[in-house]
Amino acid sequence: PPPGARQCSWKAIEIVKRAAEAAGAPAGSVDAISQLTLEATSELMHSKDVSLILATGGEGMVRAAYASGTPTISGGPGNGPAFIERSADIPHAVKDIITSKTFDNGVICASEQSIIVERCIYDEVHRELEAQGAYFMNESEAAKMAALLLRPNGTINPKVVGKTALYLSQMAGFCVPASTRVLIAAQTTVSHSNPYSREKLCPVLGLYVEEDWKAACHRVVELLTNEGLGHTLVIHTRNQDVIRQFCLEKPVNRILINTPAALGGIGATTNITPALTLGCGAVGGGSSSDNVGPMNLLNIRKVGYGVRSIDELRAPGSRPEPQPTIVSPAAGPNRSIFDDERFNAPATAATAAHPASADDRFASAAAVGADSEINEQNVERVIRQVLERLGK
Repeated sequence: PPPGARQCSWKAIEIVKRAAEAAGAPAGSVDAISQLTLEATSELMHSKDVSLILATGGEGMVRAAYASGTPTISGGPGNGPAFIERSADIPHAVKDIITSKTFDNGVICASEQSIIVERCIYDEVHRELEAQGAYFMNESEAAKMAALLLRPNGTINPKVVGKTALYLSQMAGFCVPASTRVLIAAQTTVSHSNPYSREKLCPVLGLYVEEDWKAACHRVVELLTNEGLGHTLVIHTRNQDVIRQFCLEKPVNRILINTPAALGGIGATTNITPALTLGCGAVGGGSSSDNVGPMNLLNIRKVGYGVRSIDELRAPGSRPEPQPTIVSPAAGPNRSIFDDERFNAPATAATAAHPASADDRFASAAAVGADSEINEQNVERVIRQVLERLGK
C-alpha cells in the first residue's frame, strides 16, 4: 500500500481477507507486505513466487513492474479533460464535474483534471461553477497553489492527494469561502512544469477557453500528450457529430459522455467494466487498454478441433465469400457511447434523430476471397478497404 494510505489500506485488506476466506478462499490468499519501502516492493516484484503484477500507481512504479521481468498488467496516469460544448446542459455538466472531482477528494485517476469551455458559453459556465461551489483563484492565489502542487523535482506533491479544497487553500496560504468545493485556475498554456495541465489527485482544476469545438479538440490532444495518453476524457454535449469526431480521433481508451468522469471511468455510471485499474494501452505505455477485471487475471485454455484441411482452404469456391458485418445499435437505457464488449452505438432519443447508415458505423472490411491466394497484393487491398472505410 502507499505509505500515505497505509492504515485505510490495511483495514480494507483485512475486510476483504476475512470475506474471501469465509467464502472458501485459501488462507493467506489476500495479504500485504508490512515494509512499505521501494526495496521491499522491488523484491516482491522480482520474486519467483509472483506470477503476475497488477500495477496501479505512478509512472515510476509501473516502469519498475515491467522492468522486473514478471508478467505485468498496468494502469497509468490520467489527465482527463472535460469539454463542455455549446449544446450541453450546462447546470448538469457542472454538477457532474464537481461531483466527480470531489468524490474521494479527486483521488480516482479518471477524474477531471481540466475543463475546456467554448467561449460563447463561458460566462454561463463560470456563473454555474461558482453557484455550485467552485472558487476561481486569482493570479496570486493560483501561483501559490501551483507552488504547493508541484515539487522542485517536477513531480506532484503527495501531500496534496485526497485533501479538501479548504485544506489545500490553507496549505497554500490563502483563504476561500467555507462553501468551496473545488479550486479553479484559468489557464492558457500546457506544459510539464504547469501543474494545472497535469494530473492532480485533489479537487483542483485548470480551465481553458476555446473558440469552438475544433479548437477544443486541439487543446484536448495537447493536454493528453502532456500527460494521460490512453486514459480518459469526458464530453458534455448533445451534438452527435461532435461525439463522433472525439470518439474517432482522441488518443484515449475511455471517452465518457455526459457523466461524472471519476464514476463513469470506473464503470459506476456507465456500462464500462467496473474496475479501479484503468489500462492505457500501447499509446500510454501499457499492455492493456481494458478496465482490468477478473477476466484479465485468468489464463484460459482453448481447444480447437480441425474442421477443414489445407487443401480446402486453397480450393477455389470451396467456401462462401465472407461479407462485411455492420455493427447494429444496442438497445437498452444508460449505455455507454460504445459498448465495452461489442463497440455498439446506443439507441437513444438523441441518436434517433440521426438515422444510421453503413457509412455512419464501423464496418469490417471484406475478407480475402476463398478463390484468391493470400499474398501481399491481397493484404494491401484489404488494408486499403479498411482505411477507406475509416476515412468515411
